[in-house]
Amino acid sequence: MLRNLSIVIVLLLIIIISIINIYSASFYSMGMKNKYLFQHFCYIIVATIILLISCRIDYNVYNSGNKVRLILFIVIVVFGGMKILSYMAPQIVPRINGATGWIRIPGIGGLQPAEIFKIIFVIMFAQRLSLSERERHKDFEIVKFNLVIPVVFFVAILTQNDLGTLIHYGLIYLFMLFMTKIAMKYIVGLSTLGGISGVIMLMYVYFTDFTASGYKILRIKSFLVGLLSNYYDNDKGYQVRQSLIGIGSGGIFGKGYGNGIQKYSYLPEIHTDFIFTSYAEEFGFVGVLALIFLMISLFSLIKYTAIECEDYFGKYLAIGIGGYVMLQFLINISVAIGLLPVFGIPMPLMSFGGSSLVAVFFALGIILNINYQNARKLKIENAM
Repeated sequence: MLRNLSIVIVLLLIIIISIINIYSASFYSMGMKNKYLFQHFCYIIVATIILLISCRIDYNVYNSGNKVRLILFIVIVVFGGMKILSYMAPQIVPRINGATGWIRIPGIGGLQPAEIFKIIFVIMFAQRLSLSERERHKDFEIVKFNLVIPVVFFVAILTQNDLGTLIHYGLIYLFMLFMTKIAMKYIVGLSTLGGISGVIMLMYVYFTDFTASGYKILRIKSFLVGLLSNYYDNDKGYQVRQSLIGIGSGGIFGKGYGNGIQKYSYLPEIHTDFIFTSYAEEFGFVGVLALIFLMISLFSLIKYTAIECEDYFGKYLAIGIGGYVMLQFLINISVAIGLLPVFGIPMPLMSFGGSSLVAVFFALGIILNINYQNARKLKIENAM
């Protein structure tokens, strides 16, 4: 159980950093530093309760093909309902920067179903991949057999015009598929197909809604111009420009805790999507290396959980969770340093917001249970 203790310690260190950072980042946000900090504490408490529950549930409970159709139906109903409500009741499902991914709940705030469904996606895909292993499917059979789940999720998210979340789901899918015994030619083929599909999806997202289209197209254009010429305009390129200024000004050791200036209304969403900028500005390159080390340590611990797990479902579930968390971490950093367009993807365990935090804690609770079940099986085998 040493690995579980290590996971908890790493998780605790990251959460402490997030609390410290969010307090500083929200210092100037309309004088609401205490509100954001209190809400973040509430999210952590709820997420911790979820983790304590999920770590005590045998992960094999999720390995049920009978539940797949029901969950897919729920996904369709939730995302379809949100699309309808975005037109009929925009006060419940508002359109933010062209996307309709949030549900406003009075007294609680916003709920982002696509964030919570990420761990559901990993569980369902792991179940299907493990079934492919047991039935000894060949390369093409693995791809064909496991297309339904990602297609349903991709189409559902596409209705929300949420490009960043769609890309994250797609990367999780490819990452988990890459972990199978499938031949590399199929991975390359699927990646190519994904690229072509991405162009088609972009055309749909951009040109079916004029308001959303203009915003998103300008975002992409601003990203490309900035990437190629290092010029960011004062409109759609403003966030990335300020983010780069903040990160660069942090230097080696940072400006010191609380001394960052981007939080003074220079960089919008600094306590959520651009929390990395606030952290890098105040703690510098050394602080960034420490954070990256913690995230890599967490991924490595999850990876070894997958390696030591004896059943296919546990293996794919663990490595899928590791990929889900690490890919989101890399996407967030890539946006902050201008390598990707601004997607609105939170940094796992660091950004302010409950949906992502609860989902990641639930996922890590599953990892703790996989380790527990593995240790229990080993103990029984040694006793025989």
